[in-house]
Amino acid sequence: MSKTAVDKTLALAGIFQAAALVSSLAVRGRCDGTAKQASIDSLFNFDAEKTVDVFGGLDGIRYGLRQLCEHIGSGAESTVTLRYALTLMKLASTASKTGLLEAIADDLQPLAPQWHNAEADPEAAPPVIHQLSASYAKIISPLQPRVIVNGDPQHLQNDHITTLIRALLLAGIRSAVLWSQSGGNRWYLITSRKRMIFEAEKLLNTAS
Repeated sequence: MSKTAVDKTLALAGIFQAAALVSSLAVRGRCDGTAKQASIDSLFNFDAEKTVDVFGGLDGIRYGLRQLCEHIGSGAESTVTLRYALTLMKLASTASKTGLLEAIADDLQPLAPQWHNAEADPEAAPPVIHQLSASYAKIISPLQPRVIVNGDPQHLQNDHITTLIRALLLAGIRSAVLWSQSGGNRWYLITSRKRMIFEAEKLLNTAS
């Protein structure tokens, strides 16, 4: 993967996309379907040559680019989505340092064929989501800091929603790893917000 400003922006948008989808599910019980599909797909795009290909093209990351602009461009420092995104970055760093990314990869590899066949066989998708959720619970949940998801108790007590939330958090970890691989770090996030907003808006104009 290359390490341009565009690559960093796309990877960061992937983190914000997953974080915003989790927030939407927790609060409203639903989320953007196209973005959800692209985020889950990103877990199985092992050999993408370009950062944008991880999300299946610009359309797959459009939602995340909008979220990025909203949450780092507004000056807001404590939004729920931003909190989730920063926590996912920390967790990805911890997982990388402790060798747990290999364990995640071991879980993902056998699921890839089943997920890729889900378009032809929709019944194949739920078991994969369940396994992704289980992988997150097994490997990431024990780490600190934990992602504390806030929302409507009615939705947070729904097994289907909480399973999907954990799968999307795992997708957020994947994007956070991509962010690190592209040269992104907390200092870059602090000092280069205007540059990333500029790149995100330019990408959104290309994607529209």
